[in-house]
Amino acid sequence: MYYCINVNYITTNVRLPKEEYEDLKKIAFSQNKSLASLIREATREYKNKSLNNRKARKVVNFEFIKRTR
Repeated sequence: MYYCINVNYITTNVRLPKEEYEDLKKIAFSQNKSLASLIREATREYKNKSLNNRKARKVVNFEFIKRTR
């Protein structure tokens, strides 16, 4: 289980379709996590994946520029 110590949290509201909410609650329960913890984990993974993809694109773009000179 993932625990955050000394983290400043911000409360936000997200509207989900009822079926999606219920599915996420089931997943959280099956993993012995809270829904909030599951959502924090998913958003953290999405953010890291997005940042890594952005870094990869920058490297590709840089390599392209380097080869054309």
